[in-house]
Amino acid sequence: MQPDKQELKSLEAGLDQLQSSQSLVTKRALTERILAPILAIALVGIIWQWAFAQQFQPEWVLPSPSMVWDAVKMQWDQGFVWPSVTNSLKRAVIGFALSVVVATPIGIVVAKVRYVRATLGPVLAGLQQLPSVAWVPAAVIWFGLTDTAILVVILLGA
Repeated sequence: MQPDKQELKSLEAGLDQLQSSQSLVTKRALTERILAPILAIALVGIIWQWAFAQQFQPEWVLPSPSMVWDAVKMQWDQGFVWPSVTNSLKRAVIGFALSVVVATPIGIVVAKVRYVRATLGPVLAGLQQLPSVAWVPAAVIWFGLTDTAILVVILLGA
């Protein structure tokens, strides 16, 4: 059974309508994906500048956005930015790899052995509730200002 010309025209009109409404959705989604983050960054910058102007904190605690920009530009000109970024990424990769190596066997044992689960389960659940930043003071006290302290914070946070 072949569709008649009227049915084909109706189908074509429906497809055209669908295509035009999809392009509107795409434009709206693109605007939301681009415009919303730009507005959020601008709002943070405005609030930051306002807080600096109100002098809630000394300049060395809460510098202005332009002061931070100048410092970043100076660090960039001196060639410190990329080594710092790669060092941070290296620490993150090592810390997360270490967490997989350490936590996977612990997780398997806790999942498989009822006595271990009953004993360590509440302790592990409590430790999971702590944010990573809560480990920073303890790690600095235990290991000083070293890469080991940073890796411990990443390990315990992950």
